[in-house]
Amino acid sequence: MKPLTIKQILLLIISLAAVFILVYSPHFNYHLPYHIDEWRHVSEALKITHGLHNQSLIVTEFGFHLILASLAKILPLVDIYQFLPAIWATITAFVLFWVAYRKTSCNFYIAILSVLFFASLKSNVNILGLWFFTPLTFSIPFIFLYFYFFTEGIEKQKSKYIIFSFFIIVFILLIHSISITFVIPVLVLYCLINFRKTLKVWKSLLIFISLPVIGVAILLYMIWPNIPDLFNFKGYLTVIKFVTVFILNFGFKFKSGWGVLEYRNSPLEVYSLVGYGLALLGGIFIFSRRDMLKKYSPYLLWPAWLIVSILFYYQLGVSYFSPYQRNLYYLAIGLPLLSAIGLYCLALELKNYISTVWLQKIAIASLLAVVFFLSFQQYYRTPYQFSLYQVVDTDSYPVLEFLARLSPTQVAAAPLLSSAIYPLTGHEPFYSLVFGPMANKADAEKLFSRQLCTVKNDIIKKYKIKYYLTEQTQNCGWKEIYRNQKYIIYQTNE
Repeated sequence: MKPLTIKQILLLIISLAAVFILVYSPHFNYHLPYHIDEWRHVSEALKITHGLHNQSLIVTEFGFHLILASLAKILPLVDIYQFLPAIWATITAFVLFWVAYRKTSCNFYIAILSVLFFASLKSNVNILGLWFFTPLTFSIPFIFLYFYFFTEGIEKQKSKYIIFSFFIIVFILLIHSISITFVIPVLVLYCLINFRKTLKVWKSLLIFISLPVIGVAILLYMIWPNIPDLFNFKGYLTVIKFVTVFILNFGFKFKSGWGVLEYRNSPLEVYSLVGYGLALLGGIFIFSRRDMLKKYSPYLLWPAWLIVSILFYYQLGVSYFSPYQRNLYYLAIGLPLLSAIGLYCLALELKNYISTVWLQKIAIASLLAVVFFLSFQQYYRTPYQFSLYQVVDTDSYPVLEFLARLSPTQVAAAPLLSSAIYPLTGHEPFYSLVFGPMANKADAEKLFSRQLCTVKNDIIKKYKIKYYLTEQTQNCGWKEIYRNQKYIIYQTNE
């Protein structure tokens, strides 16, 4: 790989610094995690460090929680969490630069443009995005890596690349399995298109087949009464039918209603119109040249499959291999390289059209300025219903500081604020928004509604709630132990 020049290194550093500042900017005036998902991940990580890991083990992102728990042992996790989205976005941008630089045979311009288009990816609380440090965003650089190494391993007949991609995939399965399943059709289709090259590295690909085979074997062992009956032709057909039905109906099927809040998001919520246009132009340039089509075909299959999947969801209300909202974001993260290719080729066409050197420079500089102005113009504009919210504000933070000085016990508070109770106080919330426990939801609604004190006291006794945090004065015989302009804490009779 051709080494970078000093000027190129400086430009890369400036670009990465811009990514960091841009992603960190929502935290300029707020120094705590934003999203309820972030608070949940912090809670699960801290529970692991406190030896309360049984609940965490049932969560599919346990690997992510384990990484956060390791970080929490050396740094104050809540305090540093504000920096993690920006730090990880910067690392991801560098990984994308590295992949693009290698894939384009050391074309620095396309690689650096990929970073800038990546920086223009938008975020909101429904689709998520770079503003939040979650298993989804943690997985993005590894998606770039395993996709690159797998397709390059097939293309260049390098078994070590394929094996390396396998280990990355196994790692991500413990972090965010959907970040693997969404690309399965793309990789399978790529192997079929390049079946002659695929056959030459079939031994390396056997390692990938081992994962689903082992999974199916365990499942069959658990539910089939007589395994030997399956080892004949009729049995093989039964297994194939069973696996097909399982995948289509249970394993990789995401119906409408799968998510907490499902909304037909606009593609412009995640990527700019000019970015999409240049990605389309990049695809056209790739199709127009046979050598480029052969080289970049996997990066065309990636968005093509996701567009088909999104349209399929619009028509039938179901998505396979990954849920609809994630498909929209996976589509967006696959476009910066194509957008960069489109802009680079457009600049070359402009340069060839203009004969005067100084006019060429002015034209290309103007093109870049217009493109990136349009790319970032609406970066902070999000749909009103998906705008940033603060789980903890200036009124509630002193309340939680006070609770943190009390011995840990069960606390009842508003469901949204409850998401931050364990990370900031060490108390166990009675019920928190979205993540429950759902068995407590009905009683939580009663507890914070205009119910009689007898009903509230019965619930408090049932769940052994010691502290009741509210914005409303209560006359249920509890002792008031704290009050500020907005909140009151009562010590119950438990």
